[in-house]
Amino acid sequence: PFFFRRTTMYATEFIHKYTNMSARPEAYSGRGVTTTDLDDQKLQKFADGLRTEFGEDSVRDFVRFIADIDRLSATNFLNQFFLYYSPQGFKYTPRKIEVNRINDVVCQDEQGEFDVESTMLGMFAFMGNKRTPEQESEMTESIRTGFLRRYEEFLTDEQRERRSQMVSNMFDDRYRRGVSISPFMMEVMRDSSL
Repeated sequence: PFFFRRTTMYATEFIHKYTNMSARPEAYSGRGVTTTDLDDQKLQKFADGLRTEFGEDSVRDFVRFIADIDRLSATNFLNQFFLYYSPQGFKYTPRKIEVNRINDVVCQDEQGEFDVESTMLGMFAFMGNKRTPEQESEMTESIRTGFLRRYEEFLTDEQRERRSQMVSNMFDDRYRRGVSISPFMMEVMRDSSL
């Protein structure tokens, strides 16, 4: 008998095949932005997988998507990834994605149903998260800066300008508050074109 080979891949299948991440956003719920959950290498695995499955246009859209996310917690990243991924590819139109921190704890499964147990556990972890928004912004930059450097040609002019302004503001704010700047953030400042 003749069998048709399925040529589409769903988001959870994609994540399992190309990354070492859980495809369940609630697995990371409440932990905030941390490089133990999401880092430059994991973003690269997503880009490599998108290139293999769908081609360069999906990679370009993924890069622009990463540039626009305010907070790169693994929960928020996966929830947003599911919005733009389809079995035909990753489609994203550049815009600023502003995310309320509560998105890190309100968990939905693939069918859009709320997972109450994971959400409650995430809420407790969220309440224990002592990071400031400034620290979360710095962690987000530490996750995406190297990745975006490699794919700078895919960013829009508006994204480049917004990132440059954001990095400048971040350093001005730290300087005014008398807060020291980490060696990583010094590197980001030297390359403020991203």
